[in-house]
Amino acid sequence: MNSLSIGTFTKSILLEVAQSLGYLKQENLEVDELLVPSSPAQFEALERGEIELAITSPDNVLAYRYLSKNPLGRNFDVRILASIDRGLGLSLCYAPGLAGAPMTFGVDVPTSGFAFVGYSLLQKQGLTPNDYVIVTLGSTPKRGLALIDSKIDSTILNAGNEIKAVAAGATKVADIGLLGPYIGTVFGAIGSSTENTRRLIAIIERVSSEILAGAHQDLVIEIAGRNLQLSRQEARAHYQVFLDPTHGLINNGETDKASIETLINLRREYAPTPELEKILSDLPALLNAG
Repeated sequence: MNSLSIGTFTKSILLEVAQSLGYLKQENLEVDELLVPSSPAQFEALERGEIELAITSPDNVLAYRYLSKNPLGRNFDVRILASIDRGLGLSLCYAPGLAGAPMTFGVDVPTSGFAFVGYSLLQKQGLTPNDYVIVTLGSTPKRGLALIDSKIDSTILNAGNEIKAVAAGATKVADIGLLGPYIGTVFGAIGSSTENTRRLIAIIERVSSEILAGAHQDLVIEIAGRNLQLSRQEARAHYQVFLDPTHGLINNGETDKASIETLINLRREYAPTPELEKILSDLPALLNAG
């Protein structure tokens, strides 16, 4: 059995579907998921070789490949091997019972892609970064719990965490659909893909294609409910997000230029640097899975 290690913020529903259907066993592949607390920790693990793949935001890949002022302060040959989804309901949410504008905004790290989405969606509510305090909390599940407990007034949530928060009384204010085409999650790796990473990506693309075609509904709902602690109704709502063309799964792993441009434009707005201008011309290298 060939082993492959993946770093992720939340257990992958797609991976568990593949495991349940026997697709990993068919490819003689065993996958070890390592839950990471933040994007800097994820990319440190990737750099050290503790994980071979990162399930992460494409903005993180851009930051660690191109930008000198990323949280680790260094660059390496990280690439996007395939895209997975368009944000899975990525939304700006306010804490339960919040009256008026939020005074605090929870982020993974202040210069992450999700943070920039949040700043932009807050700006569409008439707020600038001078109107609230940024609180660094780490991964999306941690921010979701902090929001439910009203330890922060607002944050950006996705992947079922937004549904869980709304069910607990939080308010969904706006979502990524307001900002243009977007990719929320990708497979990132240092250097070219390996035989094992190619096999896994092909499996996940197969699972995504089958779900989009209407297969595995009950299995997805069951796994979503268990992993995210959602009710049956909430898990069904999360399944529907998978199918949504604006927010849901990507059928063939394609990383489109327009979505990368959305990420670049967000950084131009909230963390401008001339280093951004080389990204589009370098797309063949960024997306070269080898």
